[in-house]
Amino acid sequence: MDVDFGKTNITAEDLRGLADTEEAEKILRDQKIPNSGEKLERYFDQVAEHVRRLPREGKRFPWRATESVYKIYIAEILLQRTHGTSVAGVYRDFFTRFNEPVDLYRANEQEIKTEIASLGFQNRRTRSLVEAGNMLAENDFSVPRKREKLIKPWRVGKYAANATVLFGFNKPIELVDANVASAGKNILDYPLNEPAHRDKKFRRLMKSLTPSDPRIARSFYFALIDFDFSS
Repeated sequence: MDVDFGKTNITAEDLRGLADTEEAEKILRDQKIPNSGEKLERYFDQVAEHVRRLPREGKRFPWRATESVYKIYIAEILLQRTHGTSVAGVYRDFFTRFNEPVDLYRANEQEIKTEIASLGFQNRRTRSLVEAGNMLAENDFSVPRKREKLIKPWRVGKYAANATVLFGFNKPIELVDANVASAGKNILDYPLNEPAHRDKKFRRLMKSLTPSDPRIARSFYFALIDFDFSS
């Protein structure tokens, strides 16, 4: 599978130059994190090292190999509270049945439920997908670029919307999930006292660290998602 991991031949200096380091350091200082500058340098070093591992060790999923923003968006909805390997198991059959936005819009609930049965939370996922089909129909059967529209379907969160913007439309934007939070906690000693996606300061931190180059923003987040930064 020919997966596009983005630009992977990068250095820590590349990441530093494409981030808003002044803002990142300010946020870390505000959080009373000691030696914040040194920890930020270590963060860039470790993430860059993992980015370079992506071509050899990055996870290869079909939604990473497609140029269809529709498939990326729907895959991100399916990935909520689900392992990538599980979604990979239904991906081919799902998009054989619902290859275009109009196919999803015209489907009834039972047809959708049948295709996602193995993922669990069938009723919840089906409602999200039905509403996604309706939203796509309202947008002339294309995926909108605005996050406000992407999160309109029931229980489609900011992560799924932002991931669509980043990986589908190649626009640098912050992603916050458990893996991204783990890197921030373990390398930067960021004090996460609530779920990371609800921590506005942590989201601001990730926004400041997101590379302004879309190809590097892509590889930056794939590295954070794919690898373990706990050690």
